[in-house]
Amino acid sequence: MNDPQYVEAARHFGVRMIEHDSNPTKRLDFGFRVVTARPPSSFEKSVLADTLKKYLAQYQQNPEAAKKLVSVGESPVNEKLDQVELAAYTMMGSLLLNLDETLNKN
Repeated sequence: MNDPQYVEAARHFGVRMIEHDSNPTKRLDFGFRVVTARPPSSFEKSVLADTLKKYLAQYQQNPEAAKKLVSVGESPVNEKLDQVELAAYTMMGSLLLNLDETLNKN
C-alpha cells in the first residue's frame, strides 16, 4: 500500500477530490461515494473531517514532508495546487482506497 504506484494513485484521487468542489465536506463526500458507491453516514463524515484536519495540520507544520509525499511516482505534480492541501488529500485518498468496504466488495 506504500508502493510508489499506490501513493501516486492516491495523489491523483486526491486531485479529483480537490477539483470536485471547493468545500472540504463535499470533497470528502465525493471521494467516499466514488469508492463505496454510497454516501457516508454522519459518523463517517465526522471521522473523515477530523482525519483531514489532522493531515492538514501535520503537513502545515512540515511542508517539506508534504512536498516529498506528492512527488512520489512518475506523473508530474500539478504545481498550481497547494502542496500541503494536496498531501492531505493524498492521504485521504489512500485512506478511502484502503477501506475494508472498498477492498472487500461482495
